[in-house]
Amino acid sequence: KSLKSKSAEDRYLESLRSPDGHIIEGSRNLVKEVRSQYETLYAKQGIEEETANSFINCLQRKLEPEDIDNLSTSHAITKAEIRQAIKSLSKNKAPGLDGIPSEFYKLHERKLVDLLYLVYAECVRREELAVTMYRGVITLLYKGKGDKNDRKNWRPITLLNTDYKIFAKIITARLRKLMPKLVSIDQTCAVEGRNIH
Repeated sequence: KSLKSKSAEDRYLESLRSPDGHIIEGSRNLVKEVRSQYETLYAKQGIEEETANSFINCLQRKLEPEDIDNLSTSHAITKAEIRQAIKSLSKNKAPGLDGIPSEFYKLHERKLVDLLYLVYAECVRREELAVTMYRGVITLLYKGKGDKNDRKNWRPITLLNTDYKIFAKIITARLRKLMPKLVSIDQTCAVEGRNIH
C-alpha cells in the first residue's frame, strides 16, 4: 500500500471494543461510545479553594507585584504581541471548528491584527474568552501499533480555533519571561536561558 492510503486507513475508526468486551460498530454507535468516554474524562471538576490556597502558600518562589501586573491580561495585549504570535504559528496543522487554518492568518495578518486586537481587548474587558475559543473538535489518531479495536491504541487530540491559539501564544510568551523567577535554578528544561549540561 502507498503511504497515503496507509495513513488514511489508520485514521479510519471501524470498530471499538467496549469496556465489557463487546465490539461496537457503525458511526452513530462509535460516536456515542467515544463521546461518553471523553465527556466523563473531560468533565469539569471543581477545585477546593482551601486546597489551592494551601498549595500556593507552600510555594517558595513568588512573583513581585510588577511581574504579576505584566503577566496580567489587564496589561493590554498589544498589536506587536499579536503579530509575533501569528508569525510563530505552525503551518499545515488541522484547523479548529471554524475551519480557518493558520495559513489564512499569516496571509491576511495586516487586516486581522486590528480585528484580533479588538476581540482580545473585549475578552479582557469581560474577563472571559469568546465562546468559540472554548470549543474544540476532539478527534482520535491511531497510535500506529496494536489492536485497532482497543481504545488505548487511539490518542485523542483537540483541534482548536486559530484565534484561540494566537491568544494562548501571547499568554505563553508572557509566562515564559517569568519562568526563571518561578522555577528553581536546578530545573533546566523549558526555562529560557538555561541549558542541560
